[in-house]
Amino acid sequence: MYLLSPRTHAIIALLIGLGLMLSPNIFSFVDAGGAAVMFPRTIGLIIIISELAAENRLIGTRGVSMWLHTRFDMGLGFLAMIGPWLYDYGNYGVTTWLPQVLIGFLLILNALVTRSTYRKKGYTING
Repeated sequence: MYLLSPRTHAIIALLIGLGLMLSPNIFSFVDAGGAAVMFPRTIGLIIIISELAAENRLIGTRGVSMWLHTRFDMGLGFLAMIGPWLYDYGNYGVTTWLPQVLIGFLLILNALVTRSTYRKKGYTING
């Protein structure tokens, strides 16, 4: 069931990317250093860049199709969810890995409920 327009998807994904980039500071695990800090910041930056490169009427870009972009978001969400154990910092504490797992889940959910086409005045514009 597609509940979100591509425009709404873009706003939510940009906020998710920003939240992931700031999560080491917000949840006070910036002192852990290494992959525990760099991985969420890198994934957050990739989310923001991919959002800017996707076909998006919010910012006026005509890049990667929304269908492909939402699949990429699902992959990034899954990577964010397994990252703490993939890079072996899942044992640093719940405040280190739980935000990434929740944000990754939100990114996947955002991609799953987004339409991959634009609707305008009764007809659909394929994206």
